[in-house]
Amino acid sequence: MVMNCNENSKSGASSRCAGCQGSGFKVQIRQLGHGMIQQMQHPCNECKGSGETISDKDRCPQCKGVKVVPEKKVLEVVVQKGMQNGQKITFPGEADEAPDTATGDIIFVLQ
Repeated sequence: MVMNCNENSKSGASSRCAGCQGSGFKVQIRQLGHGMIQQMQHPCNECKGSGETISDKDRCPQCKGVKVVPEKKVLEVVVQKGMQNGQKITFPGEADEAPDTATGDIIFVLQ
C-alpha cells in the first residue's frame, strides 16, 4: 500500500518545473522530410510529469519529495457461511493514497 507522507511536510516548498513550465510534459518537434514534421509529447523527465519540483533542501527525508510512502497493512477478509460467488467484500477508503485525490476502496470479489 502507499500512504500520503505527513512527516516533515513543507507545504508550498514545491515550485513550478523549469523543464516543462509546469505542464508536466515536453513537446519535441523534428523534421522528417521536405515539408513534413513530427510532433511528439512525452512526460517531463525532470518532474516525472507532475509539473512541480522540490529543491533538495526542502525535500522530505522520509518520502524524498514523492509525497507518498510505502506501508504494509493487513486486512482481514471475513467470508461468512452462505456467501455467494461474485459477492463483494469492500474496505472503504483503504486503497493506495495519492496527494490531492480521494482514496478509493479495496474490493474483494468471491469466486
